[in-house]
Amino acid sequence: MSFGIAETDEGLVWDPDGPLLISGDGHALQDAVALSRTLVADALASLSEFLAPQFGDSLCFTLHPHDS
Repeated sequence: MSFGIAETDEGLVWDPDGPLLISGDGHALQDAVALSRTLVADALASLSEFLAPQFGDSLCFTLHPHDS
């Protein structure tokens, strides 16, 4: 999962909408995901305050399946 950046009146922030999702086989998933007004958006806002992104940055991390 990779988040881009958005430009706001307050500066650059990590954008919670439209992250790039890549499946386990390396293919990009086409369905856009909007994560505004979620805990993910809150975490990205906090991260933006701590370490604001610069143009050209991306925030990437891997999600692992959870066994229930």
